[in-house]
Amino acid sequence: MIPVLLDVLTIFFIVAGMALLWLNLRGWRRRTVGIAPPEHAGTSDAELARLRAEAEQCLKQAESSVSQADHETWLLMAAEWINLIEDAEQRRSGK
Repeated sequence: MIPVLLDVLTIFFIVAGMALLWLNLRGWRRRTVGIAPPEHAGTSDAELARLRAEAEQCLKQAESSVSQADHETWLLMAAEWINLIEDAEQRRSGK
């Protein structure tokens, strides 16, 4: 009975060790993946059109909102989309 228990425990610790190793390496791999530089993001015509559509949608939602808190939240979101549009246009023009 004891040798079987030791075999089961050995297999358990091997599997647990492999799982922990996989979790650690997965986190390390995420930290080492490169991120595109921000000057390349949001400069295409399609991306600018998508940003404008998002801002317009937020403004429409603000107009149709019932509560003042919702109205203000939608306006804040629209302002953030507009800031993204302005940043993308500045990067595009090379300023």
